[in-house]
Formats: sequence, C-alpha cells, structure tokens
Amino acid sequence: MKLIKYLSLIFLVSFTTFQNPEFKIQDFEKMAKMNSNDFETYILNKNFEYEKTQNFTSFDVAYYKKKNITISKAVATNSSIMNSIFYETSSKIEYVNFKKQAEILGYKFQKSNTNSFDADKTTHHVYKKGKIELSFYTSNRKEYLGYNIGITINEE
Repeated sequence: MKLIKYLSLIFLVSFTTFQNPEFKIQDFEKMAKMNSNDFETYILNKNFEYEKTQNFTSFDVAYYKKKNITISKAVATNSSIMNSIFYETSSKIEYVNFKKQAEILGYKFQKSNTNSFDADKTTHHVYKKGKIELSFYTSNRKEYLGYNIGITINEE
C-alpha cells in the first residue's frame, strides 16, 4: 500500500513538474530575484520578444511575449530591484498544473482576496512558502491572457 502511494506521488510530481517545458515555479523564483538586465538576457535567450514597457509613478513594467505566454518584470524607477515577476498564459491546464506544482513544492494556501487596484475586482488566491508569495488569478480583461501568476519575494 505504501509503495502504491509512493509511486502515485512520484507520478504526480513528474506529471505536474514536466507538463510545461518552458518554465517551472523554481524558474519563477530565480527570475524574480534577477535585476532587469539579467532578466532581459535570460528571457530573450528563451526566444521571447520584447512587447512593451508600461510606466507607472514609482516603477516601470517590461513585457515579453512568446505564443500564448507573456512574462513581465517590474523595475523601480530608482533602479532598485523589485523581486517579482508576472506570468500570463491562455492555458487553463498549465495554470492548474502550476497550482499543483506549488503545493508539491511546499507552498501553502493562505487566503483569497480581491484587489482594489483591479477594475474588475479580480480574486487572487495567495500561496506562501517562507518569503515567497504566489498569487494565482484569472481575468477576462483583454490585456491579460486569462490565467495569471504573480511571484513576489519579500526581502524584509
């Protein structure tokens, strides 16, 4: 019986971990810590194309696109590193697999909340492990691909 549970766990880890050949959650953790130059080099080497930069008061966001994926990184206007990235996909299967992968990697569901900065009051499902926070949310706004993951590393 223990052998069956063990083999099932190995199959689940293999299936969810290798479902998306492009990225794993560990890649998101690594990219979130990168400065904007290293991030740009890394993402361009994965054949993403620069799409645009959106300017805000205290930070800018650079967007890179490839097929049905957009990945973006915020950069503070004072050039400090913002330890976060955002990943968008049009694949609900990929989105669900990232949630499963997060749980396997030890992330714990914390809460669901609605962010006031979203015009459509999107519900975010927050998972945490140590200083790392993952925020999973869906959106039907045209500027998003539908299924989104925000990764933030709190260095405080």
